[in-house]
Amino acid sequence: MNSTFIARIERILSLYRKTYSRKFPVVCFDERPCFLIGEHVSGLELRVGQPSREHYAYEKKGSCNLLMTIEPLTGKRIADVFDQRRKREFALHLKKVIKEFPQAEKIIVILDNLNTHNASSFYETLFADEAFDLSEKFEFVYTPKGILAKYNRNRTLSPLQALLKQRNPKQRTVRTRSDVNYQRLRKETNQNRLAVFKRKS
Repeated sequence: MNSTFIARIERILSLYRKTYSRKFPVVCFDERPCFLIGEHVSGLELRVGQPSREHYAYEKKGSCNLLMTIEPLTGKRIADVFDQRRKREFALHLKKVIKEFPQAEKIIVILDNLNTHNASSFYETLFADEAFDLSEKFEFVYTPKGILAKYNRNRTLSPLQALLKQRNPKQRTVRTRSDVNYQRLRKETNQNRLAVFKRKS
């Protein structure tokens, strides 16, 4: 532990304590690989009183990269699936994030310090004017190495852990299942917020 570690922790904890703001939303971002795995032998389907079963044999079909941004205070999640993990994919994902926050003056992003996670990704992918405008819309706050970085990853990607453990033979399958999980989780989030509102009233 050193002064850099303490400074980053203090900054992030202060952000987690902030109340919701449409002009300055706080989001968490993370990404991870997802291996594409197909069935070598068909499994047994779900039946009454019996769970579905998979054969131990499987077929490797490559991999893809899942990017996820979540706004903890609202449950809003934005997901993308790409072939690779490069600066281009990071920039395109954040362009998508911008559209989800039309009233935001600046979006505060909590993320880890990978070599692609900075404003240079915009300039490597987009024209200079657009890259500058995009960089002005974001403030990157980097997690320190250790437990807080792990916490941020769990907070961002844990809703899709079940998806990542499934056998997904194609990128389209990953994208479809992530959309389904997102809709289900957003419904649960709205139900929880409604329950809190009713208790307060």
